[in-house]
Amino acid sequence: MNRDAAVDRRNAVPPVVFLGPTLPVAEARAVLEADYRPPAAQGDLYRAALDRPPAICLVDGYFSRVPAVWHKEVLWAMQQGVHVFGSSSMGALRAAELDTFGMVGVGRVYEAYRDGELEADDEVAVAHGPAESGYRAVSDALVNIRATLGAAVADGAVSAKVAGELVEVARGLFYPDRSYPQLLEAAAARGIDPAEISELRSRLPELRVDRKRLDALELLRTVDERLRAGLEPKDVEYSVADSQVWARARALSGGARTGDDGADFAQVTEELRLLPGRPQTSAYRAAYKEALLRHLMLAEADRARLTPAPEEVEAAGERLLTALGGSAAPSAAVLDRWAREQARLRLVEARHYTATLSRLPDHLHVSGLRSEVAEAAAHKSRLVAERLGRLPSAAEAGFDEEELLRWFFHERRGEPVPADVAAHARAAGFGSTEEFRRALVLDRLAHPSENDTRDHTPDHDGERPR
Repeated sequence: MNRDAAVDRRNAVPPVVFLGPTLPVAEARAVLEADYRPPAAQGDLYRAALDRPPAICLVDGYFSRVPAVWHKEVLWAMQQGVHVFGSSSMGALRAAELDTFGMVGVGRVYEAYRDGELEADDEVAVAHGPAESGYRAVSDALVNIRATLGAAVADGAVSAKVAGELVEVARGLFYPDRSYPQLLEAAAARGIDPAEISELRSRLPELRVDRKRLDALELLRTVDERLRAGLEPKDVEYSVADSQVWARARALSGGARTGDDGADFAQVTEELRLLPGRPQTSAYRAAYKEALLRHLMLAEADRARLTPAPEEVEAAGERLLTALGGSAAPSAAVLDRWAREQARLRLVEARHYTATLSRLPDHLHVSGLRSEVAEAAAHKSRLVAERLGRLPSAAEAGFDEEELLRWFFHERRGEPVPADVAAHARAAGFGSTEEFRRALVLDRLAHPSENDTRDHTPDHDGERPR
């Protein structure tokens, strides 16, 4: 595709804006016509960039119970020519961290993080309602409280001394409890000047500043102006390393990737990581190494232009059917493909190289592991779908973390709990201990005990967008 065609295609895709409690979509759309999406979670920005929009605006995003936007997906998006802007909340945080790589920050919240005036992530955090409520905020962000107190000092409603004391009181409140009524009540309880507190209470309606909203509007106006002026594709000087972790993250973020039997491969790989494997490794690790070897051997066959004879393909097909045993028979086309590959592997048996995860699905088919794992994976996928697409945390599901570990290792695997759970998670192929624990929650939900009467349905209120 030439550059003009690429630009035409790019201009046909609207900019993408991740927006939640900071600003109502209707108000935002009056400033910038865009594809408005809910607060971003991990992988959402990567998926948006796959369509090559001219710009992505990150305002609100999840963290804590929902994995946050990766830095690497922002960098990858810009490497694809997509401009990435941030403001107000999660967008301001990521922009302050990545502006030296080309992410554009807009607004005072971003500037405060950039200049080191703000450091704590919870300065922008709020509790909010579900999507049906328009993600309505039910608490006040500390950055907004700071801005309001600054306006009150400038107006003479409160002294700088009292404003400073109120900021400290607000900092001491857990973010879902931060609201002006809570703040003023806590300040009164601490004996902060009653006259100034009374004056501030009466003047709040006129002094209140929603800094996050103002920054989001500035961001949308900035992007609108740049698009109208003709925004050329983003040009960066770095290159995102295609590491194994990043490759796995892209695979998980790219939507449900299925094999020939329709099983969600992301769930299949997670199932493998939970299964016991060879000594000192997991089923996932062992299968990965086999897939690696398969890939390199087939590549070597391509390079050496090795073509098996028809009888060799036929013999390979017979061996495959024998190896698969009672598992579901593949289609003729799939069986023919596997047989040809197996025959080529035999021709290059001595040529072993390291390879890639992309061969893992085929290896699982050939090894006969696929059916068992796919069935368990499909069951877990249904459980996730029944819970509105999101897993509860261990606490939400009523599971004690230590109890969950004991159940998994003692009852499921017949093993003692490892001394180093993080090391076990890494060896099993999980990206993090948190990812491993989430898998345990799902595994526990998939294997309830007879006496388990707890309601594990997650509550979607009160998540933490930033």
